[in-house]
Amino acid sequence: MRIAPESPLAPVARGGSITLWVDGQPVVAYAGETLAAALLAAGRRALYRPAGYGEPIRPHGVYCGMGVCFECLVWVEQPRRAETDAPAQDGAGAWLRACVTPAEDGMRVRTRADLPGA
Repeated sequence: MRIAPESPLAPVARGGSITLWVDGQPVVAYAGETLAAALLAAGRRALYRPAGYGEPIRPHGVYCGMGVCFECLVWVEQPRRAETDAPAQDGAGAWLRACVTPAEDGMRVRTRADLPGA
């Protein structure tokens, strides 16, 4: 997560400012942060609402912070392919764990926190 500049743990080398688009809204992040760090710093606590079984289910967010629990799933449109570093095909995307996914400038992210459990 982010360390405040006035923290006794500072100085921390921080990457440059970047902008993500989350549910159509701009979110400022810093290069080197994970999506979870950027979203939590922006006040976005609820990230995902799993499909319910006839009952409303509360939204999920960052829980373990290390990629084990899958509670922080977000849809990332056109994630980069590691082998070529090129964008995936138009309209492509994937559910990714926000806590282990690096934020990239211009990344488009969708959450499911506002959807009713169904």
